Amino acid sequence: MQIISKFILPKYVFRGTTLGFEGSHSSKNIPYTCATRNPIKAVLFAMHCKLHYYHNPVIYIAKFENIKLLPLLKATKKMDDLEEAINFMIEPNGFYQLCEGYTTLAEMKEIFKNLKIPLAASVKLENLTDKCEQAKVLEVEDIDRILLECNKTLKK
Repeated sequence: MQIISKFILPKYVFRGTTLGFEGSHSSKNIPYTCATRNPIKAVLFAMHCKLHYYHNPVIYIAKFENIKLLPLLKATKKMDDLEEAINFMIEPNGFYQLCEGYTTLAEMKEIFKNLKIPLAASVKLENLTDKCEQAKVLEVEDIDRILLECNKTLKK
């Protein structure tokens, strides 16, 4: 088991973005891809992306077993504490190829609704940090239930 900062790496990580987003200039140059241990926070990022890019917000899901050999880039304290972030040293497109697949934002919101997992109604850049801070901390069992439902809608 690998330990980064103060947490044990999870079985799965999640990345909220838009379908095929190639990353920012810096994420392509360094390269790195941000993911999170908490699917709620991935959904918040996908909601934010929907406001700015208007199309195809998704949550990519990666099994940690498939990406465990990727070098890690230390997250800032804010990213670590609030976003539960893990930064992998790989361009986003390379990361996506290692994922189990993705589910759409609409499908994930429906899964959360059915599982009675609370989610912010909307997210803007100005309140993204606050929404991450207010997001429910999920237990492993909650994440397992989410993953079980995601498997029904997962696309590659």
